[in-house]
Parts: sequence; C-alpha cells; structure tokens
Amino acid sequence: MLPIENVKPLIPEFGPVVNDVLSFRYPINIPSCPASTETNHSQTNQSVFIALISAPDHFKERNDIRETWLVHLKSALEKHLLGSMARFGFFLGQTKNDFIQKRIREESQKHGDIVQIDMDDSYRNLTLKGIAVLNWVRQHCAKVDLVFKVDDDVYVNVHNLVHFVRSNYQSDNSLFGYGNFGFYPIRMELGYAKDYAKWDMTFEEYPWSHYPNYVNGPAYFMHASVVVPLLAASQTTPLIPFEDVFLTGMCTEKAGVKMQYSHGNPRFLCL
Repeated sequence: MLPIENVKPLIPEFGPVVNDVLSFRYPINIPSCPASTETNHSQTNQSVFIALISAPDHFKERNDIRETWLVHLKSALEKHLLGSMARFGFFLGQTKNDFIQKRIREESQKHGDIVQIDMDDSYRNLTLKGIAVLNWVRQHCAKVDLVFKVDDDVYVNVHNLVHFVRSNYQSDNSLFGYGNFGFYPIRMELGYAKDYAKWDMTFEEYPWSHYPNYVNGPAYFMHASVVVPLLAASQTTPLIPFEDVFLTGMCTEKAGVKMQYSHGNPRFLCL
C-alpha cells in the first residue's frame, strides 16, 4: 500500500501511514467524559467507558440492555461500588434507510446514549467501527482508566464487572479477553462450504497461514493507555475485515500491548 500523504503518524516509529483513522465524524454524539473524572485516580475513584457495539436497526437489542444490565450498572454507581464514573454509549454506523435513521435520531433524543459514526455499517466494516471507537475515546474520554468493548448481544454480569474494574484499573499497557490461539484464515477458494463465506480471507488480504493470538471479539477490556498505540498501529497496518484479529492480534503485537488472557468463560459476561 502507498503511504497517505499529509497525514501525521501518531507514533512515527510504527512506519508510514496507510489508513486515515483520525478523521471519523460522529453526526450523532454523546457528551465527552467530564473533566473532573479524568484526574485523581485512586482505588475509590476508578473509571470505565463501555463502548456498546450495535447496528442501526438493533433497536430491541439496545432497549433490552437499557432495561437489564445497565439498570444494575446505574445501581452500582448509586451505591458507590464503581468509583467515580462509568459512562457508556451505543456505537453504530450509517444506514441508507430513512425510516430507520429517523428512529435513531428519536432514540438519541430520548436516551442520549447513541454515537453514530459516519461510515457504512456492515459486517466486513467492523474493523473500521472498532477503530472509530478508539478514535472517539481518544477525542472524548482519553483519561478514563479502562475501556470495555462489548457487543449488543452480550449480557454483562455487573457484579463481576465492578470487581474486574476495581482490580485492574491500574494495569497499564494491557488488554484483557478470552484468548483465541492457533486460528487460521478461511479460504473460500480452497473449497469451503458457502456457510463460511462471511469469514472468507483471500491470500491477497492476508498471505500468512495462521492468525496471531487474539481475543474473542464480543467483549474485551483494554486499559486506556493502549488506545493511542492501537490507533497508531491501525494507522500503519493494512486492514483486514475482522476486528478482533486485526485490533487485538495484529495491532497489539505491533504496539507491544501486554495481553492478559482469561481461562475458561469470561466471568463478567454471558453470551
């Protein structure tokens, strides 16, 4: 890939910029993290930002989350179980359906928890969505202790979430999740059944025989200190369509992020 001119790299030693990852626009947005929560971290003042990955038409999924585990999250905050701050937002891309877009605007006005990214929302654009979330955190919530990326089909055990945040808010340069090891690309050209088409990876996109170790995509934690290094790595690494492999495998390796793999099912969520 040819370098992109006139785009400054976040970390120059990572190499030339091949992806413009800093110019995402967010036509529907939520307020930035309050400045008062971005300083004076202590054992009783931890903070977490929860990035809920959704799709434009997933109205039911978002409402189910608001009526279930987000209620428990707000209760934990009221009881001062989670330090100073736990903010969240639903991140979704654009839709060409005017009716759905109208409902999204109404949903945002009602709940104030929607971040819409100016990009096409599709399965093979999940990597771009993940990068856009990192860029949003860099711009709006940079001093938070931990970032929790979670899909909208995941139910989170808030009690265990609180314990995790309180135990790991000082874990600089770390990313946490359920490890996937020894996985290899699906090559449809080698004769896989059509059921595997969504995971197709051509040799041109990814010429190696195995993926690097990475964490399972539906839910993972990262310390805020890794946000900029991961963005810098995504700036300088050719994209592949699978967000978990790209961000938590290829980019963490390039950025030197310390991987913390859980054993067995992650205790803070239920799929």
